[in-house]
Amino acid sequence: IISKDFKRIGNHIFIIGKTVGHLYQSQFFREVFNFFDGPPPEINLFNEKNNGLIIQKLIHLKLLESVHDISLGGILTSLSEMCISGNIGAKIKMPQKTLNIHNYLFGEDQSRYIIELDEKNKNKVVKILNDNSIYYEILGVTQKETLEINSDESVKVSELSRINSSWFKNYYGEL
Repeated sequence: IISKDFKRIGNHIFIIGKTVGHLYQSQFFREVFNFFDGPPPEINLFNEKNNGLIIQKLIHLKLLESVHDISLGGILTSLSEMCISGNIGAKIKMPQKTLNIHNYLFGEDQSRYIIELDEKNKNKVVKILNDNSIYYEILGVTQKETLEINSDESVKVSELSRINSSWFKNYYGEL
């Protein structure tokens, strides 16, 4: 078992699994557009098993610092949870050829994980991923204090933590 909290500043952040940007039935569509229709994301059982087993192998080989599945809320929610848990920020750069920002950051495609790894393990991890035909993207690096996207948008981890710890009360009011 490995936790989701970022461990060290300067570590690499990868995404395991392909992002196609599925927004139907997503938290993003529900919360932002109050839209509840559409099909759920497609599940490819081969990729689900293959990606899960490779994550298990990388953990067993002690090549990862942290791991988090990408589920409700997509990449940005999972990254935020990792930042808050470790009190460490992240500097991410979306791939050049990608979907629009909403589909990429909030899509709830299946069979995906965010992994954190140390520089000394990067080549070993990349070789294992390539040898096993695992789709991955290099997303960015961990950094002090802020979650930054494409050098355009940033938020302090302390602010993310404050919002995360007060949302329930703000949403439902005093009980």
